[in-house]
Amino acid sequence: MELQPGAKIGRFVVKSVLGKGGMATVYLVEHSELGTHFALKVIDLPSKMVRDRLKAEGQIQAQLVHPNIVRVFDTIEVDGCPGLVLEHVDGPALDEMLEAGGFTLEEADHLVQGILRGVRAAHQRQLVHRDLKPGNILLARTPEGLVPKITDFGLAKVGDTDRVSLSHTKTGQVMGTPAYMAPEQFKSAKDVDVRADVWALGVLLYELVTGRRPFTGEDLFELHDQVRLGVYPVPSTLVPQLPERMEAAIRSALTCELDQRCPDAATLLATWRGTEESSMTGAAFRGATLERARQIADHRPRTAPPKSTTTTAGRPWWVLGGAAAGFAFAVAGLGIAVVTGIAVWVGLGAGQVDEPAPEEPTHLEPATEVQVPTPQPVAEPVAAPEPAPPPPKPAVPGRVPTPPAAATGKVVIRGEADRVVLVSASGATFSPGTVPAGVYRLIATFGEVDDAKTISVVPGQTTEVICSPQFKTCRAR
Repeated sequence: MELQPGAKIGRFVVKSVLGKGGMATVYLVEHSELGTHFALKVIDLPSKMVRDRLKAEGQIQAQLVHPNIVRVFDTIEVDGCPGLVLEHVDGPALDEMLEAGGFTLEEADHLVQGILRGVRAAHQRQLVHRDLKPGNILLARTPEGLVPKITDFGLAKVGDTDRVSLSHTKTGQVMGTPAYMAPEQFKSAKDVDVRADVWALGVLLYELVTGRRPFTGEDLFELHDQVRLGVYPVPSTLVPQLPERMEAAIRSALTCELDQRCPDAATLLATWRGTEESSMTGAAFRGATLERARQIADHRPRTAPPKSTTTTAGRPWWVLGGAAAGFAFAVAGLGIAVVTGIAVWVGLGAGQVDEPAPEEPTHLEPATEVQVPTPQPVAEPVAAPEPAPPPPKPAVPGRVPTPPAAATGKVVIRGEADRVVLVSASGATFSPGTVPAGVYRLIATFGEVDDAKTISVVPGQTTEVICSPQFKTCRAR
């Protein structure tokens, strides 16, 4: 179902499509009497869990009236599908601005204080967002400058009870965006508290002031190892002029030990400020930054791009929306079940594809005519006769020639999986152990989930495969 421009939904008239993902469509709508604009998010999937999550998102976000949080004004039925009437933020998402060039330290300081104020308001109501990242922070363009607004509370947890229809979350279930998840969130999203948000804020603050994320990895295993150990480059080595108060705030947020981590957003804001107070005016923003924000917002595509395995830092907030919360899907072919609204693996998931710029025409000088001499006929060489093959050696009586032994290697499985098999290019199936050398498709089964990888077995060598039942995936090393 897609609403066409001009369609009337209650008191609203559809103006255009802001974005469309696999589970929700977000429309720009206008109030028929007031003439004001809103964003209308409508679920496209029939899943009851997804619809329940959207309603829970609306209930949670409607409680939060704060200048740094996107407002939810109403719920609405659209042809039997639930929808949310949201504040329309006419500006880019934070991840888009980071990709387009980032910010000065003064600009980052201004944005961080607004973000922390918004999260502080959520924490004061015992709300844990569980998916804080640049893609879930919109930048409103105002006469005073850019104002950050937090959105997408589809994964939010309320206190210790998940009382707003979020009891679907099970212990041991992984929820969120891995690049921004706290170590404890990798184990279970149900049991986390506001300190998981503090960790995500630490990653976000680091990215704002340095232009890169603290934790990166070629795959989920490497990323998880870095997060678990808390290993990252000290930000002041990347930005020597970084104030100590900012580095202290990042350091306090990215502490693996829960009892030593900054306890909440209010404390993190106080640490970030240090002894300095900010007027929070738009004077901090350069004209170039405001112009870049305008260009991104004005030229943003109105429909979601085709799916791609190319990874970017994230998507605009409206591409998937919180409507997807509660839906489990595989990220980057690694089989990790991530139940999320807009959660894609930052640095590891699918992203937008920019159209290539048109090539400039190449101007060629006119060719100079060259006189080529007429070729003279040349006699073709006569091929020499091939020498006759040598006569075969006589066989030794009573001896049968022995074929060469097949080259083999060994495959060893570490970790746990319900079943692991190797399938050769010819379709032959082998169990782990000593197998003929070659290329195999390794298929590991974890309950109802199959994870497939291509591995190479080298003659005389051992290939070690590590399987993780938590992430439901295996990798060779």
